[in-house]
Amino acid sequence: MFRYLQILVCFFLAHGCSWGASRPAAVIGTTVASACVVGLFAWKLMHPVIRSSKAPLIPVIPVVPPAPVKMIYPLGDGIGSVELLEVAGNDLGIANAARVSLGKMSPVLSDADSKLIAYLIKNSHGTPFEHNMLKFRIKAPIFVTRQWMRHRVGVSYNEISARYAQLPSEMFIPKVWRKQAKSNRQASGEKFDSPSFTDLSDKTCKEAYATYEALIAGGVAREQARIVLPVSMYTEFYFTCNIRSLMHFLNLRLDANAQPEIQEYAKALLALAEPFFPATFKAFRDNKSLPVVVEKLSTTERK
Repeated sequence: MFRYLQILVCFFLAHGCSWGASRPAAVIGTTVASACVVGLFAWKLMHPVIRSSKAPLIPVIPVVPPAPVKMIYPLGDGIGSVELLEVAGNDLGIANAARVSLGKMSPVLSDADSKLIAYLIKNSHGTPFEHNMLKFRIKAPIFVTRQWMRHRVGVSYNEISARYAQLPSEMFIPKVWRKQAKSNRQASGEKFDSPSFTDLSDKTCKEAYATYEALIAGGVAREQARIVLPVSMYTEFYFTCNIRSLMHFLNLRLDANAQPEIQEYAKALLALAEPFFPATFKAFRDNKSLPVVVEKLSTTERK
């Protein structure tokens, strides 16, 4: 660009002089040359600023790659898993989504932004938490998944289809059992060990899967053969949400009255999402007063 302006200045100065016999042409050539000179000096002044400026005028929220620890096995059986695939957004984007109400924007996250996020959560201002995305790949027992998919607002799902694919022999077999709660019709209570119940459950599930395989081998359609499978069968699905819908999920599924298995999945979601939105989830924890058990998952649950 700088070289082209130099050439234009020389061209019009030379032709301005050669057109001396024609006064109007000389005036035009000199005027254009003067304009080029002004543009030349303006470019020289601004060029170092343009080259040295690395920060965009409007903060850009990039797609963030997952953290090194991106998969957790919530049920400890090496099958059920929560994997973080993709993240878009950060705490700064949440703060700026709120500040746009005043026509303002922060270039970097500050203490004031963190306090603003805490204020938003405390006072249930939800929309600033919707301008982001987290994508997970989940493998969970069907009985967990059916509770999970009752969450519909601000989320998207895609699940493996037993009409298209034959399901593998993967089932959740409890090693610790729970008695029915006396004060809550839908909840469980006291824990107890029963190897005989574990063996019985394992045997029953294997027999059901053997029947499933026999039906398919006999020519029965997959969509019919699957009806013999138990709800302990593992399914897998994509779960995409924003921070607002995730916090709603966590509020319900980290509650003491939630089924323990889905509580473990909720802990895994929180552990994977928190590094990307630390200010948000600090405020979420402070507001909800989460128990210490949710602070850190055991390293044995991570791969």
